[in-house]
Amino acid sequence: MQNECYVELHRDFEYRMLHKSGEYRWFRHRAMVDRDEKGSPVRMTGSVGDIHDRKRAELQTVEATEAIERRDRFLAMLSHELRNPMSAVLNSVGFIHTVKDRQSSGESVETVTANRVEDAFGIIQHQTKHMGRLLEDLLDVSRFGHQKIGFKKEAIDLAANTQEVIHAVEHLFEEKKQTLHVEVPSDPIPVLADQARLKQAQVNLLTNASKYTADRGEIWYSICRTGDNKVQIVVRDNGDGIPAELQDQIFDLFVQSESTLARSSGGMGVGLSLAKQIIDAHGGRVWATSDGQKMGSTFTIELPLHDTPLPIEREEDGQSLIPSGLRILIVEDNVDAGDMLGETLTLHGNDVQMATDGHRALQMFDQFRPEVAIIDIGLPEMDGYELASRIRALDTGGSLLIALTGYGRESDRKRALESGFHAHFVKPLDPKLFFQTINDFRNKDSHDGSAE
Repeated sequence: MQNECYVELHRDFEYRMLHKSGEYRWFRHRAMVDRDEKGSPVRMTGSVGDIHDRKRAELQTVEATEAIERRDRFLAMLSHELRNPMSAVLNSVGFIHTVKDRQSSGESVETVTANRVEDAFGIIQHQTKHMGRLLEDLLDVSRFGHQKIGFKKEAIDLAANTQEVIHAVEHLFEEKKQTLHVEVPSDPIPVLADQARLKQAQVNLLTNASKYTADRGEIWYSICRTGDNKVQIVVRDNGDGIPAELQDQIFDLFVQSESTLARSSGGMGVGLSLAKQIIDAHGGRVWATSDGQKMGSTFTIELPLHDTPLPIEREEDGQSLIPSGLRILIVEDNVDAGDMLGETLTLHGNDVQMATDGHRALQMFDQFRPEVAIIDIGLPEMDGYELASRIRALDTGGSLLIALTGYGRESDRKRALESGFHAHFVKPLDPKLFFQTINDFRNKDSHDGSAE
């Protein structure tokens, strides 16, 4: 009789169920029917098994695979984004060398060629700034991820800062012959914000709009009060739009609406994510809307208004900030970088000397007695931290020590200050802030005869 029976698998499925421990766990349910030789059911047997550990391992494997795929896509994007500006810089340098060689051999250089040399210098400056922004975005991703990014919030006039935002992106619109419509109220819009970070968020939205809008397209940038003690910054375009399947994840890290071989739009998919994190940290919110592909997009930032009276600010000319009449020691093992900074400071009437390692810097410090020492951290043999500590032990004149380095984490800045540095700057240098720091220290020293 048993040989004439057969077993039919009736049910086999997986599901989650609340366990007595209080967590939801995965289970597998199997049910089988025994039938006789006529096909009639004789009995049913079944089992329920806890497969939570196996299921969790499977999900972790899938997540790990997806993470690896995202990493590989990101590295490919990063390679592309860095190679493009590097190519432009190298081509410009090659052109300048060619012109210089012709001049050295006695050939005359036409006016148009001389103008192109100026254009080449402009390209080098623009592209190196672009690479600096890419690297800074990557550092910001890491800082936000580890909650190690600081905000210096103060009462600012959002409307008055519009020009800085527009200036940062106007070259993008010029290159693509796009039209930017700006509508900003004439009355002050007070908000409590980190001015640099809020500018970064707006620049990221405008950059995104330019990237995904065709040549000669249109972009609208406006600021308005909402009537409920809030202000909205709106960036709208008539570009590619956002596919419906991406609208819920457009602010996620490394997400882009399209990834083609040409990659004409560029970018690494971090700008919108950073913008959202910045706005969240200001107690605001940001969202995107679109009617779909080729229908344009609208990105809206909403921030609370601030009641404190706005401070009166004095504008500074960038060139006027460059200090003069100082003894400055530059300690940098990258000779090219050190020479260029030294030449700039020398042209403005400073006495500048340079050392390429810590031991030589200590000897020169004792002889030269600099008022300002600009020190790279990644020096051979003796790093910048140790050098600063040794200088502090020797120096009784209160020299200003500035760390100028490629190490940009919050822990690096903290270690620099603990080692004796007064300030910590990450390459590429922000000249205005850098020179302002020197001037502030100098002015403080002249008023009270000491420096902290």
